[in-house]
Amino acid sequence: MSDTERGADKTLRAWPNVGAVDRGIGGGLTFVAAAAGAIRGKASWILRYRFGEANREKVLGR
Repeated sequence: MSDTERGADKTLRAWPNVGAVDRGIGGGLTFVAAAAGAIRGKASWILRYRFGEANREKVLGR
């Protein structure tokens, strides 16, 4: 999947239709939807990064 296809609106809207989603699209940016949220079409963007020796996550929004 190319970078353009990976972040395309049509592609992102289709992912929650199959259930729970946890897909990285590159650079630590992850598209996440729990099973219950996916049914309602709700998903979030999470930035996963490393600070020192610890793995961290920052929720960027819906």
